[in-house]
Amino acid sequence: MRIAVAVSASLGVLSLGACAPVDTSADGVAVAPDAGPVWTGADGGSDGGAGAGGGPGPDGGAADAGAPDAGGAGGTASVCEGIVPPQNPTGRSVRVARAPGGVCWNFTSDQQGTVAGESHAGDSTPRWQLWSADGKQSGACTADFGFFGQPAGFSGTVRESSSTFFLRWSPSCAEQKRILLGGAGCRGHAFFAVGGGNLVLGGCGSGSLTASRFDRDGNLVATQAVADKLLDAAGLIDAQGRAVVVAWPGNAIGFKSRFVGRWLDASLRPSTDWFELPGSGDSAFLRPLIGGGAAMQASSSWVAVLGSGEAGWRGPPGWLGSHPLHDVIAVRQGRGYALVPKFGASAARDELELFSASGDRCGAGKFQAEGLAVGVDGTVIGTSGDDGCTMTWWPGILR
Repeated sequence: MRIAVAVSASLGVLSLGACAPVDTSADGVAVAPDAGPVWTGADGGSDGGAGAGGGPGPDGGAADAGAPDAGGAGGTASVCEGIVPPQNPTGRSVRVARAPGGVCWNFTSDQQGTVAGESHAGDSTPRWQLWSADGKQSGACTADFGFFGQPAGFSGTVRESSSTFFLRWSPSCAEQKRILLGGAGCRGHAFFAVGGGNLVLGGCGSGSLTASRFDRDGNLVATQAVADKLLDAAGLIDAQGRAVVVAWPGNAIGFKSRFVGRWLDASLRPSTDWFELPGSGDSAFLRPLIGGGAAMQASSSWVAVLGSGEAGWRGPPGWLGSHPLHDVIAVRQGRGYALVPKFGASAARDELELFSASGDRCGAGKFQAEGLAVGVDGTVIGTSGDDGCTMTWWPGILR
């Protein structure tokens, strides 16, 4: 897959068509700290609710996704120290502008606290709208659903006509870099990288599956073919700097399992052969674990933990496997996890649970929202309304 790079001539000017000023949404209105969220500890008691606080960025990443600490008295209190917020920051609430019939499904933030919410109608490409942490409108741009917060600004892919591009945007959605992924008829999808940047997986026609690595500024740093055939794939770059690729169908490259996996080094050279993975369904979903490695979800259930650089897998720990239809996000700068219910989960979607890095349940937070997301700076973003386009956020509350 050939990759061509073009840097915008003026980084301070919004690109016409791809990015434009927000002119239909308003600045955010304040949500007082005593209006929630309401936090409870592992014993069900109230741990927090009012006050000021917050800030940005989980380290993401996880070595120990294992069993909860079974130590003596005080063990859970020790590993949970500082995980549940003692107080709330002032929240902000906005309406994300949408076209007639449009809905809002995805929300995120960068490490500076800029929040982003998308709206789309039908199969249209999402329009992402941005606000500063304190609720000031900052811009809008068109990108795919995978829109990734960086130290300052965002990155992701966008398909235009028959070509796919990797783009890097500023915190005002000004286009900073545009990189053609292969050419006409080629495709690529961006995935999360711990610490910033992206892994992009894709290819062209009947060619190979190609992995490309971009740094946090949107620069291409490595690209390698990782399979002889263009398979569907998901992946990430973990806290050790290694990339993992999960591809399907496995029988296309001689395996009996639906899913196969492979680890790559920092230069995207294979460090393991392909190995079989459990699970069934149309696709796989990966999340980084604290310290290194990844958790794999298939058919909405957590089915495996992949150790960093290891050619194999083990079953998910109980605290994770017992939460199908949940997302798992590293929070508190890599000291804990947030389990966030997805659409269809049996758990209430206005509540997230907090766990230590070793799997101890530390508490939960109940928010004024009907669905939740957690950004890379620890901002919790809630959605509500029939269209999902009322967005409320609590800046850096899980930093």
